[in-house]
Amino acid sequence: MNALKDNQDIILDALPYVDKEVDAPGMRDLAEGLIEEELARKKAPSTADSELPKAISLFESNPFLKDAYERTVTVKANDTDAGVDFSRYTLAEPSKEDGPEKWESAVDMAKATLEHQRLRMCNLELMQRYGTMMWKGHTSQLDVGVKGMEREVKTIKKEDLGRINKERKRYQLEMGESLQSLDQQWKGLISSNLQTQLACMTLASELADWERYEGELRAEAAAANVDISDVL
Repeated sequence: MNALKDNQDIILDALPYVDKEVDAPGMRDLAEGLIEEELARKKAPSTADSELPKAISLFESNPFLKDAYERTVTVKANDTDAGVDFSRYTLAEPSKEDGPEKWESAVDMAKATLEHQRLRMCNLELMQRYGTMMWKGHTSQLDVGVKGMEREVKTIKKEDLGRINKERKRYQLEMGESLQSLDQQWKGLISSNLQTQLACMTLASELADWERYEGELRAEAAAANVDISDVL
């Protein structure tokens, strides 16, 4: 199992068909710990290159809804209680001092409110009469869609995932042979280096012995007043 680091983005990779070391005692916990450590260092994906639009304009074709939406957003941003204007939906009775315009406006509002209530009652009646069948039909359509998606998922799992796993296994086994060959080469080079190092240590020991022997001979020759410079 290895981790490749490129531009501070960690890509986790594994060869489950090749890596058998993970089955050794303690290796799985060690590998999972390393993965958690690398994921903790992994930075969150940047949204600078996001394909989502920076801003969305709503209700461009309906000035009434656009005005109500902008007013609601402004109120929410300012944390006030002046949200949607409900006064237009309130049926207020004008006073006797009000002029004809106020009374006409009140009459129009009463008519609109009455029509709204009539439409609500009509919708409730239609819902009671046909709503059950509509929901049954809608539920049936949803069931058909769900079954179709389930069949598609099963097909993907059966065909695509099976094919992907086979290709993945074949690729990893091929790479496993290459890795095994490289591992054998590495072990051979390590063995050769160790043998060379051992030979160097042996030669160094022999050289030290010869130097010590030379020193002893020179000491004996000096004690006997014998010149051995031509011999050594």
